[in-house]
Amino acid sequence: MVPGLIAAVVVTLFLSSAADIALPTFIRHAIDGGVANNDMGALWITSGAALLVVALSWGAQSANTVLTTLTGERLIFTLRNRLFRHITRMDLLWFHRQSSGRIMTRLTTDIDSLSNFLQSGLSQTIVSATLALGILGMLISTDLTLAGVVALFLPVIVVATVAFRVISRRLYTRARSQISQVNATFQEALMGLPTGQAFGYAAALQARLDNESREYLRLRTHSQTAVSLYFPGINLLTQLAQAAILSAGGTLIANGQTSEGALVAFSLYLTMLFGPIQQLSQVFDQFQQASVSASRIRELLNERPAITAVADGEAPAFVNGPAIGCEGVIYKYRSDKPSKHSEQGEQSENAEPTLDIAHTFRGTTAVVGPTGAGKTTLLRLINRFMDPTEGTIRADGTDIRAFDVRGWRRCIGTVPQEPYLFAGTVAENIAYGADETSKTDLAQVQAAVKRIGGEKILQTIPGGLSARVFPGTSTLSAGQKHMIALARAEYIRPAIMLLDEATANISDDEEAQIVEAINRVTRNRTALIVAHRLRTAARADTIVVMDHGRIVEIGEHNNLLQNDGPYAELWNAAPRPTTGL
Repeated sequence: MVPGLIAAVVVTLFLSSAADIALPTFIRHAIDGGVANNDMGALWITSGAALLVVALSWGAQSANTVLTTLTGERLIFTLRNRLFRHITRMDLLWFHRQSSGRIMTRLTTDIDSLSNFLQSGLSQTIVSATLALGILGMLISTDLTLAGVVALFLPVIVVATVAFRVISRRLYTRARSQISQVNATFQEALMGLPTGQAFGYAAALQARLDNESREYLRLRTHSQTAVSLYFPGINLLTQLAQAAILSAGGTLIANGQTSEGALVAFSLYLTMLFGPIQQLSQVFDQFQQASVSASRIRELLNERPAITAVADGEAPAFVNGPAIGCEGVIYKYRSDKPSKHSEQGEQSENAEPTLDIAHTFRGTTAVVGPTGAGKTTLLRLINRFMDPTEGTIRADGTDIRAFDVRGWRRCIGTVPQEPYLFAGTVAENIAYGADETSKTDLAQVQAAVKRIGGEKILQTIPGGLSARVFPGTSTLSAGQKHMIALARAEYIRPAIMLLDEATANISDDEEAQIVEAINRVTRNRTALIVAHRLRTAARADTIVVMDHGRIVEIGEHNNLLQNDGPYAELWNAAPRPTTGL
């Protein structure tokens, strides 16, 4: 449909341009054939034909306005959706390397700049360029001598235009990069506002934002200075050229070398010639911004995720929870700037391993250990948010990289340490893992909540499953959020459960219900639970103790306590549970 709209836009543009170019010729004919010869019939016929041409131009311009807007909106709609799809396919490490403010600038400021140019600047550029070429031809055909006079001014205009383009493009590019930095700093300041206020860092952030904003102001001021010199300069050349044409034309008429109608037509064409040039200069600001935005959008679209699926990746179909085998799995982070040649962007062969593990997980496994032991990294590798630097992760003997990425993740129910709730109802948040083409099935949501025993906690929310929630709000307790996340994971009936359990801010009553829900959601599945409180770990089939990225102890709760090893130390240091196991 878009190609047809573009063709219609081009047709209306050329009709409008042709009508505008033809009008001075009618005026010349009216003067030379009608006024000079005192022929009213010729004058009326020429005037009628000119009126039809004006009406045609008006109709073409009106249609072009509608078609251009519609075409631009459709193109931007397609581009915005493509950008969003592309970003959602990027891997977790890519997001860690990017500033959210810079990503949002691509999706907002850059898209808007491109949209403005497509809806107004592009059509104006085509019209102006067509008019300029057509008028040059008409100037030459109307009077070659006067065209030679005009040619004396063209080199100056060309040189000024080229210089303006080079200078302004450099300034626009730097300004657009600077506004991305301003947006990133602004978003960082807002996200960290409580911390900034608590530590008195607001003044430092304000100073940083002031400096970055001043730099953006300086760049924009310089670019507008170039504009203020260029546009009046073109206008001055227009007036000088008109004066030269009137002087030379008067001499030619006195010598009988041209007619009054030809001089009037030539003067009108000359006015029309510099008009498109000025219009091209005026849309150059939009063009420069759109050009920079298009380059930045192209750079984003050229980014490739480190996590990819094989072309013929199979869709996993596990009846029961598969055994998750880590065969010589090593993962290495690097803290310095990623190299173009690094496989994962943040990995380095010389860096110390964050994870070095060889173990097969079956049933419900609690993963415990101090902060930085590699617990969360292990869950991310199994979820294929990252791939191992070395080694292989298998599900029932099949390398998980052989699976379709989306299909593999739909076999996994994920409960993060900090559950994220999207704008919508509680039921819609629970059904978030449903097929995107289906609507929220309240009966299935209620069934998922019932299967994990979450009715009691969720009933304490005013409005229950129909209550509306919003990202970033604190209207729900930690227990309510965590129960919603558990129900969301249960809703898709996964074969594997990965839980980064966090119950630090949950009341004792809610904690008991959350622990029971975790027991239910992990039943008859392969489950890995990063247990921050050992009360959850004590109920697991197997406990894996990690330290510095390695497994240092494996066993069942009572046996590990008898071994008096690392797990026993963690257990003895932890607060005693208020209820029995």
